[in-house]
Amino acid sequence: MSRPVKTYHFKAPLMRREGKGGWYYVLFPYDVALEFGTRGAVRVLGTFNGIPMDRALIPGGDGTHHIVISGEMRRRAGLRLGSEVSIDIRINEEPDSFALPEELAEAFELEPFARAVFEKQTPGYKRGILHWINAAKRPETRAQRAAEILKRLSTGNPVFGGRQGKD
Repeated sequence: MSRPVKTYHFKAPLMRREGKGGWYYVLFPYDVALEFGTRGAVRVLGTFNGIPMDRALIPGGDGTHHIVISGEMRRRAGLRLGSEVSIDIRINEEPDSFALPEELAEAFELEPFARAVFEKQTPGYKRGILHWINAAKRPETRAQRAAEILKRLSTGNPVFGGRQGKD
């Protein structure tokens, strides 16, 4: 019988890293090493201010961990620096499992080789591709992005976001 997954509920202010390009984050108020048995990153699922999220607890280098809140997430929730954020998270028990956008699934049916190249990529690389496709508001844009990914993967040169994928 499987153990129930613990959910963590907390409220914290939205903070920002110092310096140019500093990103926004919320500090995780628990000891990740004690809670999850690692000092590294931990994939989590949950909500921030009621909005679904799939994020990682990122090590801060000082024993703390934080959740990065993207610009898109801040806009959706109407958050500003210092805003109180209500967080409910639990560990993602299948961090490497992804739901393919319909447009990409259809594209892969046309080109199985591209799917095979996609499957060789790291979870973070796949997550980036899927986020890029899903971030498009219009179905036409998602289809165009899926076609672009299909083209890149089919050539065996899967460059995405400035990163070279695996051949």
